Amino acid sequence: MQESVIYQDILQKGEERVIIRLLNRRLGQIEPALLVRIRGLS
Repeated sequence: MQESVIYQDILQKGEERVIIRLLNRRLGQIEPALLVRIRGLS
């Protein structure tokens, strides 16, 4: 199951949310253009 593409996608989206939340806490509100670039990294 851990090798499943769907499972990996769910994990990746969860990690993305955590990273964005941490950046918001440390740096304040992130500009939408920067959010797009961050999401494009994965």
